[in-house]
Amino acid sequence: MGLYCDDFAAWWLSYPRKTAKRKAHLQWLIALREIAADRECSKNEAIVWLLERTRTFASSPKGQAGDFCPYPTTWLFQGRYDDDIDEWQSGGNSAPHLRGPELDIEKAQEWRP
Repeated sequence: MGLYCDDFAAWWLSYPRKTAKRKAHLQWLIALREIAADRECSKNEAIVWLLERTRTFASSPKGQAGDFCPYPTTWLFQGRYDDDIDEWQSGGNSAPHLRGPELDIEKAQEWRP
């Protein structure tokens, strides 16, 4: 057995970006534990479910967004596998991480000294 198990290797091949493999592996292990606990399923069922979700994401416009596709570690850490699949189908990059939260001016002024 190499550094990575066959199940992770299959997941890695399915994910569209190939960055920070070692960190992704650690986050993949954590994600599997969380998925199994949240869904009350076995580790093997979690592996199958995550691989299916990953393949769906990878074939979507968001998964094919090149540089705008999240790093594998980020995708796993943020639990993006739980995102609504319809979100993955919208084309282009809305870059939500580049926009700040909507600012409620009145609420902000309430906190002014």
